[in-house]
Amino acid sequence: MKRLHVCLILTLALLLVTVSVAGAGEKANPGVLPPNSRVQGLTYGEWSARWWQYVFSLPKSQSTYVETGAMCRRVGNVALVAVNSTLDVPKKCEVPAETTLFLELLAAECSTIEQPPFYGGNEQELRACAQSFVPTNLEASIDGVEIENPSQYISTSPLYEFVVPDDNIFDVPGGTTAQSVSYGAFLMLAPLNLGKHTIHTHGTYGDDFTADRNFELTVTTNGFSNLKDGATLSGAVEVKGNASDPNFAKWQLDVLPGGDANKAIFLALGQTPGEFSQKVDTTAFPNGEHALRLRVGRGDGNYDEHITKFVIAN
Repeated sequence: MKRLHVCLILTLALLLVTVSVAGAGEKANPGVLPPNSRVQGLTYGEWSARWWQYVFSLPKSQSTYVETGAMCRRVGNVALVAVNSTLDVPKKCEVPAETTLFLELLAAECSTIEQPPFYGGNEQELRACAQSFVPTNLEASIDGVEIENPSQYISTSPLYEFVVPDDNIFDVPGGTTAQSVSYGAFLMLAPLNLGKHTIHTHGTYGDDFTADRNFELTVTTNGFSNLKDGATLSGAVEVKGNASDPNFAKWQLDVLPGGDANKAIFLALGQTPGEFSQKVDTTAFPNGEHALRLRVGRGDGNYDEHITKFVIAN
């Protein structure tokens, strides 16, 4: 059942707004937001719709149905980590600090452009179709701590639309618009501490499909690692730091003479995420107070900025 090889996507929604938590009655799991939580105004079911819209927007060459490696991307204030669900080796990825993780345990969807058993002609049929795929034997653990009663996190999405690219997994004309409904189990995790973490998930659809997956996530903070604010520098120095993002495009290092961003002087640019090092010849700049600026660019054209002041004394 090829279409049941559902991919794993960690939706990393940045907590830039208040997370509202309502009600009680479900088994509480520390670090997991309750099923009726809202992040950035969206429910579990509404986040699952965003999740599928992202999956179906990818061309076949990048689709999580055929991709064999981890995909880490950020769309606006939502970061997505996607891998093929059939992989049996741990997948590694870096995620930004202070993010909420929206993790799929096991979910399916039905749409107006798929073949049976994933086809529905209207909202009622789509909802009945999606809910016919009931995830069972759900298990999950975060850093070895088991999540209790994960079936309480099963949700249904609202009806949503998606548009497919030219080279799509459905083999239909590019630009085709379809409707869909999703049903499945997800976890909304509170931000993890800095460092390495392991996540394990397990779920089945009867005897036909089993998804058993392991993730190794490293939560990082961008910025300079060997340069303290106000440090005094002289001669040639090596500046080290970290530049990571789920939708990483590039990092750029600039000197701000006197701390003035309007007079920024370009130093270096890198296109590989993670740790970096760059030699800086301080004799090329006058003595006095200055600043180093690190910009971590994303694929959507936005960027994060980190500035550290320093003093040149040659």
